[in-house]
Amino acid sequence: MECPTCGKTYSGKGGVTIHHSQAHGEQYISAVLRNKIDGDAAQWLRSEYHGSERSLEDIASELEENPKAIRKMMDDYGVETRKPNHKKPVWFGMDRSRDFWYECWKHNMTEGTKKVWLHRLLAVAEHGFDEVAGNDIHHKNELTWDNRPENLEVMGHGEHRSHHHNNNNNAADE
Repeated sequence: MECPTCGKTYSGKGGVTIHHSQAHGEQYISAVLRNKIDGDAAQWLRSEYHGSERSLEDIASELEENPKAIRKMMDDYGVETRKPNHKKPVWFGMDRSRDFWYECWKHNMTEGTKKVWLHRLLAVAEHGFDEVAGNDIHHKNELTWDNRPENLEVMGHGEHRSHHHNNNNNAADE
C-alpha cells in the first residue's frame, strides 16, 4: 500500500497507517478521504451523513474503510452523529401483516408511519385503483415476496379467505 501523502510503499494497511500518522501528523483515513473527495472533508462527511442520510457503513464502504474509523474521523472533525433511533423518512424492506412478511415501503411522517404494500401497488398499476380498492391481492404461488404481475390476483376478501382456508390453513395473503 502507498502513503497518499508521500508515496512511500508498505506491504499492508497497518504499516502505511502507522507511518502516515507518525510522519505526517494526521490519520491515514483523513488523507485517503482528502484524496477521494474534492474539498473540505468535514463538510463532505456532514453532507453525506446528514444531508443525504447515508449510514456510516455506506460511507465506509465507499471509502474502503471500517465504519469505526469513519466514526472516529467524524468525531475528530466535530460532525455530530444521529441518535440511534433516527428514522429515515422513507424505508423499503419486509414487514409483517398478520403472520406473514411482505415487501413494503414505509414513510415516517409527523402524524405516524404510513405503509404501502408493494404487491398492492403493483396490482393497482396492473388492474387500476378501482379494481383493487376493497379487495385482497392473492399471491398465486404463495410466496409473499414474489410480486411479479403474473403471480398477483385480485380477489374479494371472502373469496380470498375461503381459498386459503380450503387449500392451505396456514397460508394467507394481504
